[in-house]
Amino acid sequence: MRGNASPAWQEDKHVDLRGLAQAGMTWWLESLIHFDLLELSMAVVDAGPPRV
Repeated sequence: MRGNASPAWQEDKHVDLRGLAQAGMTWWLESLIHFDLLELSMAVVDAGPPRV
């Protein structure tokens, strides 16, 4: 799965990571798109993986 669930994002996130994990999801790919600021991308990386 991919999307935006990092605590570094300022916007509200509506991602049910617990539900996805219970459904069998084993990988999450945090989306960083080409027009994101480098600082924001680094904050997402520094925040680490989203926690269930």
